[in-house]
Amino acid sequence: MPKNPAFERIRQEAYNQGFAVGFEYGKESAIRFFAERFERLKKTKGIGPKTLQRFIDVFGREYFEPTGDAAESGGEKKAKVNQKTDQKRGP
Repeated sequence: MPKNPAFERIRQEAYNQGFAVGFEYGKESAIRFFAERFERLKKTKGIGPKTLQRFIDVFGREYFEPTGDAAESGGEKKAKVNQKTDQKRGP
């Protein structure tokens, strides 16, 4: 039985939308997980500003910048880390 191209197109669009939603959910979940672990790391004895800066340098500054939803869900804390480390680094 031949497939109707209109139905196939609609099915593919719905699949792509579902995939995009799932991808965003997974990404946000991973970001929250990492942010929680980073906050715990900051409270760990023996982990100071220099070590935290090394983590930021290795993972990339973009992962520690607040954006949209992240700012509403605790991104301010991550921004404070950046402000402190930026002051120590200089221009």
